[in-house]
Amino acid sequence: MGAARQAIDLAQLGDEHARYSINIDGRQYTNKTGIEDAVYNALGDQAPLEATVDGETITRRSKLANLVARRVHEIMRSGQEDRVIPLGRMLGSDFKISTEPGGMHSRQDEITVELVLDRGNRTFASTYWTYLRKDFLPQSARALIDKLLGEVADKSQSSGSWLQREMEEAKAKLPTLKEQLGKPFAQAGELTQKRERLREVIKILADATKAAEAAGTGGQTSGPPATDGGAIVVNADGPPILDSLVDRQVQAAERSPQ
Repeated sequence: MGAARQAIDLAQLGDEHARYSINIDGRQYTNKTGIEDAVYNALGDQAPLEATVDGETITRRSKLANLVARRVHEIMRSGQEDRVIPLGRMLGSDFKISTEPGGMHSRQDEITVELVLDRGNRTFASTYWTYLRKDFLPQSARALIDKLLGEVADKSQSSGSWLQREMEEAKAKLPTLKEQLGKPFAQAGELTQKRERLREVIKILADATKAAEAAGTGGQTSGPPATDGGAIVVNADGPPILDSLVDRQVQAAERSPQ
């Protein structure tokens, strides 16, 4: 575009209102809009692009910009400007156009246009701008597309940096994890002792219950049965004491630091 602007300046001779005509690829252009579009078409895209719209695969940003501009003008003519319409697919995402009347200054002659890439009903990337309705042209859409692709590139770079850091941290921890993998559970002996003790408790409770039933007390004991580890209260009508004891003992053992 720099060479084109220089050609315009030479043709106008310092008068910004003077008419001019610039030849690009054998065609004459007399306005900046046409010149910008011709330059974009002549130079092509600096980065690869692939989008699918209405079943057609598009690889040129200028062509995609023309389609976006046409859809936006169709929305404006419909009088229903507060809407989201699907356009197709791009970069593995659903490509959508979102518009709403007005903008930053709430002017009636403005429209806000947003380009959105959705993945799994979640916004992957988006960009928007507010324009005068009469000024939304293909190059406006082209600028939005370029901005959207720039945001995607930034996100990809950021995600790549995060993944790189995660991989480096994982590699640093790997030797320690491998070393710990072959080691036995540090509290394995203690856990085994607690489980043996719980088996003894189960037997004591079961024997106490049978003795109470045989004596005709309906499961009630006159006092706690003595054990070598202390007293255990048996209450047939109360909460499941055994389950609670088992849960607490196992949880305490599992929480013990290795």
